[in-house]
Amino acid sequence: MTAKPASFVFQRKAFVQFFATCLVLPLCALAALPVLETLDWGEVGQSWSGITPLQWSLAILATAASFAALGQYDVIVHRILNTRISARAAQASGAAAVALSQTLGFGLIVGTLARWRGLHRLDIAVASKVTALVSISFLGAWLTLFALAGLLLPHGLPVPSYVFQASLFSAACFTFYTALKRHITVAGYRTRLPSLRAIFALMCFALIDTGFAALAFWALIPSSADILFAQLFPIYLICLGVALVSNTPGGVGPFELTLLWAIPDTNINELLAALIAFRLVYFALPASLGMLYMFRPLNDQTEVSRVALFARGLHPETSSALQTGATLIAPNGQIIGATAHTTQSTTLLFEPAAKLQSTLTALSLQARTSATIPLF
Repeated sequence: MTAKPASFVFQRKAFVQFFATCLVLPLCALAALPVLETLDWGEVGQSWSGITPLQWSLAILATAASFAALGQYDVIVHRILNTRISARAAQASGAAAVALSQTLGFGLIVGTLARWRGLHRLDIAVASKVTALVSISFLGAWLTLFALAGLLLPHGLPVPSYVFQASLFSAACFTFYTALKRHITVAGYRTRLPSLRAIFALMCFALIDTGFAALAFWALIPSSADILFAQLFPIYLICLGVALVSNTPGGVGPFELTLLWAIPDTNINELLAALIAFRLVYFALPASLGMLYMFRPLNDQTEVSRVALFARGLHPETSSALQTGATLIAPNGQIIGATAHTTQSTTLLFEPAAKLQSTLTALSLQARTSATIPLF
């Protein structure tokens, strides 16, 4: 397939995001006018200078942990797409791509180009698949976390409970849809959807990512705000969701307005100082490091097995099954049998030619590299 469909999708996506940015930012400015009347930049400066080195250190450490977790999205997606990119290179390129796209905006375009630049063995079509699948998977994980946080944690949001219940139902429908539908078309290309194993892993990393991101912001809020982390986490999630939907660079405007709406009793000058510090730590600093990474990305050092293959004691039907299935190979090079792959599982066909322990190790490794469940 030619790159024309992907190019058309990129152009259309860029136009939609640019139009949305031009529309959303003026509306946010108009909505913020009543709030800006009470703004005192002198007090903002005092609140900024009141942020202690301990708060800065905690925020930076939380940011590092958040980006380490969100880099794992790419590791899982590369396994889903079977790109054979090493986990280390996938994690680094994913973290750099998110750092740049969340700051510059135009997530699909910037994320695709960053991943294409960061992984030399990846063509732009596969990079667009990775970007789209990471975005779709994160939205599904965010919806689940938002619903659960709203139902289980104390937040004080002026949102009725049925909104969180509906979000949880939508997240469950999304999970069932991805489990039942094997492929979707992204940027003119057919791509595989995540398995249940991959969805669960993505959700765990999304919890770590958003949890540490909220912690980075919470660490910079002055103690006079008197807000617990358990209260801030659902608020941060809803602000993040609004920022993602708005498509503005860094979520600037919608994120701040949603935050002021969610916690209206907080001193706006102290909150603005914390927001500026958060923008510096969680957006500007990672984006600067991501830009440096683009100049000198990591080499993909995926090791290729050079063990000589041999077969002994194969099941009579295995030879015919190998014509359509994948080969299961032990670390010593012995061909154990044939496997069949589905969206959810990697299944060993017939009786293995090796011992049970060697078979389980090889099957588990093959299933892990494709983010599926190993089955006999």
